[in-house]
Amino acid sequence: MAALRDQVQIRLLECMAWPKGAFSLDAGTPPAEAANPFRVDVFAVSQAGIESHWRADQVLLDLEPKIARFASKTDRFSPTLERLEPDDALAAFADALDGKHSFWEALKRATTPRSLAAAWVLDAAEALDYSAESATTDAEIPTDIELVFTDYANAKAESSKASKGAGDRGSKPLESKAASALRAEITAQFEKLGDLDYYQLLGLSDAAKEAEVKASYLQAAKRYHPDALAKAGLDEETRLHANNVFARIGKAYSVLSNKQQRAEYDEAQNETEGPIDAERLASAESMFRKGEVLLRSGNFAGAIEFLRPAVELWPDESDYCSALGWALYRKMPSEPVLARKQLERAVELAPESATAIHRLSIAIRSLGENEKADSLLERARSLDPNIG
Repeated sequence: MAALRDQVQIRLLECMAWPKGAFSLDAGTPPAEAANPFRVDVFAVSQAGIESHWRADQVLLDLEPKIARFASKTDRFSPTLERLEPDDALAAFADALDGKHSFWEALKRATTPRSLAAAWVLDAAEALDYSAESATTDAEIPTDIELVFTDYANAKAESSKASKGAGDRGSKPLESKAASALRAEITAQFEKLGDLDYYQLLGLSDAAKEAEVKASYLQAAKRYHPDALAKAGLDEETRLHANNVFARIGKAYSVLSNKQQRAEYDEAQNETEGPIDAERLASAESMFRKGEVLLRSGNFAGAIEFLRPAVELWPDESDYCSALGWALYRKMPSEPVLARKQLERAVELAPESATAIHRLSIAIRSLGENEKADSLLERARSLDPNIG
């Protein structure tokens, strides 16, 4: 019986790695004890699955609507918490759920994947209550905070390696030639992602036969699939880029391997607008939304990883350019020259956007052009008196 229950849990954890689908927790009355002999703890499984398979930005995207409110515990909190795997970061997160701290202030303390997964579960299980007002009058909602997630497994492994030689203490492991070449290849593919059509993504001509399309996709899958990259020792940023590349390659294969869709795609390639534009826009919008969550939370470097490809996919959207420009300005070290270029483009696309104009005024002021900055600020306030 225990072995069967373990198999159920393993299968449930595998489901958490699926790229599509939705998950929800039913906080209603549990079934009778004899109703399901293979029952597993849904809270523990959810925490383990999120910890193993979700990125931090995915969790934050779900929790983002509540981060500016003040969080406290409901009567469900203690019984739910007891069923989760603890760590020091989770304890720190729980301590901040006193109604005096914003939910973001509490999440700032959840600095491990395990504790952030627990935060998601506690929210989904209705173990948290949210209020628009703090229990104290002097509470402030922080705006410029960057979460740092620690991979304790990797840290432990690196520590073990370092301890084998005193001369290597504190040094970063050398990257293998194969991993370095793969990282360079992935980075190059990611940077030109918005410029490649489906045939170019698969390295094919538009006359390629069905067998060639399949063979090319299988070759790409062996190289870019997340499971394959997990063994290559690549850094998190490169793996994220590879995920975006592989998702785009998968879309290319799904279209080119279908005769009707391929014909429609080929026809659309000769038009100014068509299905490919809609697909690119949807991809860009998805990137933008994730980047915007990180931008609001103060993780400017992380936001750029999503906002830059959004602009590359759809460069004529003012909001995308504005968000990327602001992230470039606010990150450390700041890049005001690059930020100015994006923000000027945003204002060009949307001359009535008070937010873009205001952001541009701040970037320009940092470059010493005070007179022009004052003019832009006045223009922004004429559009929105409450800005700035």
